[in-house]
Amino acid sequence: MNDINRLESVKGGHSAPAWMVNWSPRSDRIVSASEDGSAIIWGARDLSPKRRLVGHQDGVWSATWSSDGSRIATGSNDAKAGIWESSTGMRMYWLSGHEGPIWATCFAPDGECVATGSADRTARLWSAWTGECLAVLEGHGGLVKDVRFSPSGQMLATSCDDGSIRLFDMRSFRLVRTLGGHLHNVNTVAWTPDEQRLISCSHDRSVRVWDVPSGRELICIAAHDDDIDAAAVSPDGRIIASCSHDRSVRLWSAVTGMPLGQIEGHRDEVEWVSWNRAGDRLATASIDGCIRILDVQRASIEQCSVGANRAVTGVVGTSDRRIVFMQGDRSLRVLAAEGYGSESRREAHERTSRALCVDPATQTVWTAGLDGWLRQWQLDDLALNSQHRLGAPSHSLSLDVVRRRIAIGCEDGSIELFDCDTGQPLGRTPIFDQAIYAVAWSPRKELLAAAGRNTHIALCTGTPLSVQTELTGHADPVICLSWSPTGEKLASGGRDTVGRIWSHTGALLTELHGHTRTIWGIAFSPDGRYIATSSFDTSVRIWDASSGHPLHTLDGHQREVSTLEWNSDGRLISGSRDGTIRVWDAMRGTARVIDVRRNELFQHNASRVSSANEAELHANG
Repeated sequence: MNDINRLESVKGGHSAPAWMVNWSPRSDRIVSASEDGSAIIWGARDLSPKRRLVGHQDGVWSATWSSDGSRIATGSNDAKAGIWESSTGMRMYWLSGHEGPIWATCFAPDGECVATGSADRTARLWSAWTGECLAVLEGHGGLVKDVRFSPSGQMLATSCDDGSIRLFDMRSFRLVRTLGGHLHNVNTVAWTPDEQRLISCSHDRSVRVWDVPSGRELICIAAHDDDIDAAAVSPDGRIIASCSHDRSVRLWSAVTGMPLGQIEGHRDEVEWVSWNRAGDRLATASIDGCIRILDVQRASIEQCSVGANRAVTGVVGTSDRRIVFMQGDRSLRVLAAEGYGSESRREAHERTSRALCVDPATQTVWTAGLDGWLRQWQLDDLALNSQHRLGAPSHSLSLDVVRRRIAIGCEDGSIELFDCDTGQPLGRTPIFDQAIYAVAWSPRKELLAAAGRNTHIALCTGTPLSVQTELTGHADPVICLSWSPTGEKLASGGRDTVGRIWSHTGALLTELHGHTRTIWGIAFSPDGRYIATSSFDTSVRIWDASSGHPLHTLDGHQREVSTLEWNSDGRLISGSRDGTIRVWDAMRGTARVIDVRRNELFQHNASRVSSANEAELHANG
């Protein structure tokens, strides 16, 4: 494979969310990492793309520079790290050995060593010249989100999904200290230049400052109104920049924790922030696929790259074979006759959303978003019928066709109910103390299932809602729920990779083992005999709903499969971050593929055709 894609091939920028961005040591170049499977080197003066680093088989989480700017280290969902020459874009070698996605990479200050952090709960140290593994740092209680060498290179700090920070001595490779206090996963750590303090940020929405010698927490800043993905310290150690899902970048005193400013203007979640060498510019990466340069003094966006997020985030089918779906660019789209025919398209929300359903009685589409709005659209032309302000951002919704109610699961752990016909609110009930990622009405019984970040599933009834039963068994957040057609069984899936089938009374009936990454979609077939699951491992799987026995694995998607629905006519529809929708004959293993980036259609036998042959099928139509 040719690892050099020259300027003409990178004019479009990233085609999926950008997760990380970092300035080169001289601040004349910027490197970004994206879910599209590439890293791009940009000229910092005008954000012109110079090189695309290709070769990873999955999304790239991390891209960092060596101290002399001659090399770049990338980390990917494919469990490999790559070392690249920055001047040519040529890959030097792979670092292989992790057993899970690599979230973080970092060169030692002397350039001799590279650290990586992985979902396999380890950090590893490698020779930066030979790729030999030098040490494995174990003991983490979750995936390792960040790794950072101290300025002298004598210590390594790691941040972890278990809410902790660990400090390792680089001479002995031994754990020196563990810092605890965050209430959720710690996403990044950063050293001050004097090595006396560490800065951390978390999905608990705080930025914290730690005294390294004592391990004591010095400052806790309630920094943002939503999850914080990254925080960085200015070169002089005086200012902290933090970025968040609330679409803002905020500045804080590293000494007092007091606010110093805020920079608005991002269209979607800000995933990363990085200082230039002079400390007067910031670079950010966003879920909209764009890289931006910010002027700190003017508190404004100075430049923005081209980029897009074409991932399919939610999909449903209709009885007349139309497909309704949402994309990462915040658009709501309707395709006629499985992609053959006319299309309607609207920007549905101000932030990326995945929550939608079709109301067949009124021929409308309901959507709910992280922008805090519930909206109703005409199915035919996507004209806006009505909109309702929610009390909190929303991740999920579910329609009760019989009782004409809609339930919305919110970021603050509450559920809001609305009358489908009048749009009148029917009440707001706190269910959990953390975000609700999935809600599902039972088709036959007056039960609403809700689940989310706290790993529990609540079975609720009544108006206002009250929790009748809580189901426990998942080890990580629950992302998706589905009732059987009779309402006797409930299926659930989430980040622990295991699907579960429960009785409506709360008893665990069986487990579905086989996926290797988060289950993002789960659905019973219309006759209740089968269950389909979709996963970030790129597969769709079919299971026997009674025994939990695996029946088929449907391959073909090139990226994470983020949404799935089994339609009433037996069609199985899946949507992926690769920008395609697949309409499956689940038992035969064949799929009609709709590329919603180009609106192209071609046939694909998913059970027999490998991904290597798919390009040939595509070319031949």
